[in-house]
Amino acid sequence: MRFLRRSLVGLFLLSLTVGILAWAGNSVYSALQDKWAQESKAQPRRERVFSVNVLTAKAGDVVPEMTAFGEIRSQRVLDLRATAAGRIVELANGFVEGGTVKSGDLLV
Repeated sequence: MRFLRRSLVGLFLLSLTVGILAWAGNSVYSALQDKWAQESKAQPRRERVFSVNVLTAKAGDVVPEMTAFGEIRSQRVLDLRATAAGRIVELANGFVEGGTVKSGDLLV
């Protein structure tokens, strides 16, 4: 009796699973058919028309003008280090980062 009950429960679950899978497949297939039917009914695309202002072409020299934003950096960088250890108390007025330094200028 136990074997028969387990067999019937297994058969019921198998048939239920197959039925649900068949229903899901039918739903997907009908959705695809609806989509294919809508694509065939789509109206043909119309040609787009744009209105523009025109000028007569004239021969001449044109100088291109370029505007750009950015940061300019030197290819060479110099780190200044003191030969003696200590604390820097004051810097020269002309000493700025990225500034030009000439021979003999006082920095510190």
